[in-house]
Amino acid sequence: MSRRRKPPSRRPGSRSRPHGRRAPSGDHASDLFIYQNPPPFKGYAEWFRVPDAGQHVEHPATHDHRLSDGAKDLVKALVRLAPRYGNMVPLAAIYLQERISSGVVHLALTADDYRPVDIAELAGEMSSPEKRAEVRARYPEADLPSSPGLVTPDAAAFHLHELHASGAVVLDDNHILNLAAFVDGRWLLSGRDDSLQM
Repeated sequence: MSRRRKPPSRRPGSRSRPHGRRAPSGDHASDLFIYQNPPPFKGYAEWFRVPDAGQHVEHPATHDHRLSDGAKDLVKALVRLAPRYGNMVPLAAIYLQERISSGVVHLALTADDYRPVDIAELAGEMSSPEKRAEVRARYPEADLPSSPGLVTPDAAAFHLHELHASGAVVLDDNHILNLAAFVDGRWLLSGRDDSLQM
């Protein structure tokens, strides 16, 4: 007598998802925008799932004598970036962090041209009352507060990652930051005439 196997059950209302893409849940749902809508660049083809560290500040691997210093640095970077990306960190975030650590990020002007931006200089400009007044006058719809707070290079780096995680900027294959918008299933990048299909 043969036994029939029961087919695997599916939760009611569940749908099949693309391979490797788990639906967001809880507090991290908004942090997973670029994970759910990956830009069509190499840095978004590979993702690191980082377990929630909870109260732990360091990952145990940082004390493993078998790992190289480079591997330990990668683990530290992943643990530091994980909360900003909903614990799903794209390889592009590691590349962005390397650019930030070098002190200069490249910001796309057009599809073929970019401008190097010094992080310390950017932080200084973000803290400048004169610069804030100039931006407020030029873009009143932005509704910026009248008095800026002190912005350190670390805070500027944090904000760049925040913009990246939300999809407001994306890193192309040349590790250049592009202002971006995701509209109707397409990525629109500043300075480019064409949109990029997912």
